[in-house]
Amino acid sequence: MQNAAQNIPSSDGPQNLGSKIDFAAIMARAKAVLTDPKGIWAQIKSEATTIKELYLGYVMVLAAIPPLSEFIGGALFGRSILGFSWRPPLMGSLTFAISTYIFSLIGLYIGAQVISRLAPMFGGNTTLIDSLKLLAYGSTASYVGGIVSLLPMTGIASIVLLCLALYGLYTLYQGITPMTGVPEARRIPFTAALIVSMIIIMVVVGIISAPFRPTPPMPSQIEGVHSEEIQKGLEMLQKMLPPTGQTN
Repeated sequence: MQNAAQNIPSSDGPQNLGSKIDFAAIMARAKAVLTDPKGIWAQIKSEATTIKELYLGYVMVLAAIPPLSEFIGGALFGRSILGFSWRPPLMGSLTFAISTYIFSLIGLYIGAQVISRLAPMFGGNTTLIDSLKLLAYGSTASYVGGIVSLLPMTGIASIVLLCLALYGLYTLYQGITPMTGVPEARRIPFTAALIVSMIIIMVVVGIISAPFRPTPPMPSQIEGVHSEEIQKGLEMLQKMLPPTGQTN
């Protein structure tokens, strides 16, 4: 497994590309992270880079996969809500994809700030750039897995996305000690604190980006659903409910 990491020279890593984007190097690094999530971190730690280089040379390319795939998948197959299918409006979906992409880049930087402040609390000592490396490369599986959104969101697709997210968490977990100096004995509580922090960040980002999300139509407007069927469903539901004012 060490070969995957050794195949990418540290002097030519994707984070050292500056304003030039080398897609081949990005894909090679992503492959190395995915195939050797434990052995790659020593090399990543040794690579000199800047925040700008890391964003331009890795993050901004891979982070575009999930929102772009979601946009294309929604346009091709539509989306399902409670068993009803609908097709999001093109411009609304595009606006939401762009806003999601931008907020994900901002959230990544905020997450790196959190890591750099959490690490000393758990016996570690890290820098902002190493924290950003940890979060950026640790998110590789989730970035690449976003391509699943090109397909209709079936139960199988949801399971695949969940598995990739868990694998990304495992990758990040393996990089905690090399990148932050947190002792191995304290990696689990550090990871738990980081997960809670990232959930809070994602909730805030979700609230901010909510106005850009396309609003699904009313059930009567959803393709394949007729007002008669909706009325029958409401009548059945009303029969199941106890009369108003009735108590047990």
